[in-house]
Amino acid sequence: MIRMLSIALIGVLLMACNKDKCQSINMTEKNRGAFVGTWRWHKTVIKQTFAIGDPYFYDYTPANQGFEYYCNITTDGMFEDYENGELVHLFTLSEVDYESLGANSNSLVVNYNCSESNRIGLTHPSQNLTNDSINITEFPLNFYDEENNLETIRNYFVRE
Repeated sequence: MIRMLSIALIGVLLMACNKDKCQSINMTEKNRGAFVGTWRWHKTVIKQTFAIGDPYFYDYTPANQGFEYYCNITTDGMFEDYENGELVHLFTLSEVDYESLGANSNSLVVNYNCSESNRIGLTHPSQNLTNDSINITEFPLNFYDEENNLETIRNYFVRE
């Protein structure tokens, strides 16, 4: 009985230690704070490829897609996004995979929900010196339509 309790206690301690390793990133460090705030979806660039010839690019917008979308990034590393006012995702920005934060542009690639297979890339375009817009590669408005050869390239958001 004591042996079983000891094994159970060790298991609980190991799980607690593993949980402590996965923490949200501090978005106030360095220039990461430029990404904090509420961002309204402006457009998504979609690429269509063909068997012959150059690809064609479409802009999906709230007006031509019929829905509103925004996301919020908090100082304590939480990401939440909403479609027509309804919560779609809520997750923790958990580990920095890559960052390049400077005076002319900011890029940040982070893992979310403590998984290396879940990544989100945030970028302030270099020509955007006021930090009033960001683009997010693929996620959260990502899709791939194999039948029509359509795929998401980039999502653009403006600060509210």
